[in-house]
Amino acid sequence: MNDKRTRPKRYQEVMHLTPEEKDRFLKALSQRKDAERASLMYHLMLGTGLRLSETTSLNIGDAEGKEYLEIVGKGLKHRRIYLTLDLRKRIAHFLRWKKAQKEPVAPDAPLFLSRNHLRISNRQVQRDLRKWLAEAGISAFYTPHDLRHTVGSELVAKTGNPRVAQRILGHSDVSVTLRYYCGVTDSQVKEALELASA
Repeated sequence: MNDKRTRPKRYQEVMHLTPEEKDRFLKALSQRKDAERASLMYHLMLGTGLRLSETTSLNIGDAEGKEYLEIVGKGLKHRRIYLTLDLRKRIAHFLRWKKAQKEPVAPDAPLFLSRNHLRISNRQVQRDLRKWLAEAGISAFYTPHDLRHTVGSELVAKTGNPRVAQRILGHSDVSVTLRYYCGVTDSQVKEALELASA
C-alpha cells in the first residue's frame, strides 16, 4: 500500500481501506471523547458512500429524525440514501452532543461545524482524515474520496451486484461502477481456474 510520500498525484488505481483498516479506524474514533464530530462524519461517509462535498453540505434538517438522506449530487442529480438504524442512532447521539456544546441545532444549521463555528470545509476534512488515520495506526495515504471507494468496493464484493453500488453512489452509468469496483484479482482468477478444472 502506498503512503503519502510515494503515491503519485495522478494515481490511477482505486484506493480503499481494507476491512481491517476500516474497523480499526472507526473503532479508534469511537473510543475518543474528543472525536464526536469526526466519528459521526466518517461513520456516515463509510456507511453511505457520500462524496466529501455532499457530507460537508449537510444541514441538521437533512438528517435529524430521517430514515433517508435526500442528496443532490454531481450534475444536480437527486438520489435517496437509506440510513441504517446504527447511523440514525449515531446522528441522534451527535445532535444531543451538539446541544450540550451549545452549537446551533436549527434545521438550517450545518450538521458539521469547524472549530471556528463555521461550516466545516472540504480542506479541513482532508487534513482531519490524515490525523485520525494516523491516530488509528494507519500509515497508508487515503483521501476522503477513498472512503467512497471503500463503500463501492464493499458493496460490489458483498452483494455481487454492481447496480446496487451504482444506485447508492449515484453513478450515471453502471460502466463507471464496473470500471472502478469490478476488477479481477489474481486470487479470483486462480480460484475460477480451479473451479473450472474440477
